[in-house]
Amino acid sequence: MIRLTKTKLVKAEKRGVTYVCDSRSIDRKELGINGEVRDTFIGTFERYGGKNGWSGQRTVLLKDIKNNEGKVITGHLWFNLTKGFQKLHMKNGDIIQFDARVKSYVKGYDKIDRKIDYKLSYPTKLKKLLI
Repeated sequence: MIRLTKTKLVKAEKRGVTYVCDSRSIDRKELGINGEVRDTFIGTFERYGGKNGWSGQRTVLLKDIKNNEGKVITGHLWFNLTKGFQKLHMKNGDIIQFDARVKSYVKGYDKIDRKIDYKLSYPTKLKKLLI
């Protein structure tokens, strides 16, 4: 017996072109399950990094990102090192709480490799949690 399941189509835009894909092919489904909403998240600071070709653009790696219910929604996410992150003077293992908006984006460069994924954008209200 073949069972047909309803799938949700997800849209994202890259350089003025709208892409549509089946929600089954998305890596971070848990992140975008409620749509593009603003919410509170908690993550563990892992390390600083940088973007290749972006002359000194620093980044921050947070791992084990949890939603406000304590459920892990993704293993890791990279953020730009904004002033908010800089003020925290983070060390490996620090627990960071922040508000952010869930957004879809087009991942990949080749037509073959392109797919839609979710990220957290516009992190605000950043603070270190003492545990």
